[in-house]
Amino acid sequence: MKPIIKVLLLLLHLSVHGAQGATDPAEAAIEFKALCRLTKLLETPVVKSSPDPKVEHEVQEILKLNMSAAPESWRVNFGDGSAKHDWASIKGKYSSEPYGKDWETSWPDWLKAAAGIAPTDSNKDWLERHPRPATTQIAAAQLKPLAAKAKELQATYVTQYKVEVKDKEDLAEAKLKAALTEVHSTKGKDFNTFAATNGAARTNGDCNGDKAGQGVLYDIACLCIGAVTTETDGCMGAVLSEAWTASTGKLGEAMAELKKHCTQGFSPTLTSEALASAVTTVENLIGRRGRQGLCEIRRILQQHSDHPQATKSTMDDRNRRSKHGIDGSRKSQNTSCRNCS
Repeated sequence: MKPIIKVLLLLLHLSVHGAQGATDPAEAAIEFKALCRLTKLLETPVVKSSPDPKVEHEVQEILKLNMSAAPESWRVNFGDGSAKHDWASIKGKYSSEPYGKDWETSWPDWLKAAAGIAPTDSNKDWLERHPRPATTQIAAAQLKPLAAKAKELQATYVTQYKVEVKDKEDLAEAKLKAALTEVHSTKGKDFNTFAATNGAARTNGDCNGDKAGQGVLYDIACLCIGAVTTETDGCMGAVLSEAWTASTGKLGEAMAELKKHCTQGFSPTLTSEALASAVTTVENLIGRRGRQGLCEIRRILQQHSDHPQATKSTMDDRNRRSKHGIDGSRKSQNTSCRNCS
């Protein structure tokens, strides 16, 4: 299984128990570091795979052999395979024919095949190894259906590659981005856009209920960035230059400054194992204090999935902030994330 597909499956199905957030600056700093690690992984570009180049190469070889066996009256349409022999130059001769539309579709492949057998220095070795058949009519009768079948199989491969590989990689990439940047619908669709355009000072309600638990960046902001700079030292031990204030863009500036600390001492490699480790670290740090409060990671992973339980998870993160951006008093061990199971 390709590593990125394993990451996708992890995002779809990994479950993390919700628990209470940090209640003092030391704990906030540790949790911030763990969330940073997860952030860096989610920000790592997905390495995309590519179709097998051998497929196109082998099909092209068959098309070249087919062209080499074609009668001169047909080959003359393609000349040396250069652009001056494209469909536009010849369509007046064939476009009115019943097969004209099919030929228009196939013409680029045929033109490329003609270029591959043109008597040029670059084709010399190939032409020596594949001389024109002595009995072209017989060879053409054999090669024509073979070429058609090769194109049919190539089309099937291209479709399967898109559905089974590319679409899944794109989906994984989208889910990774959503897990990182998604915000509550009242805040828009993307944390970075919200942070850059926000013009309202932070209130307790911004991190209550289902406002939190949408994406990792927003939850880091809830944990570490207060309405004023004196409420931004809970995660780093030093205040930020900006805060979650009513000045447009200041939240974005505060997050940019905060995230600079996420780059220290960690070079991410996006694999299912690394992602699982990062999530487990967050789970262990938060989960050790009970089963209430922070359901962020569980919600992040479930919310962007096709898992039947995805819609059950809701966040119960009530007024956690104090001077350091976190609740100064621990909540009862009996209070838990609603429906966070």
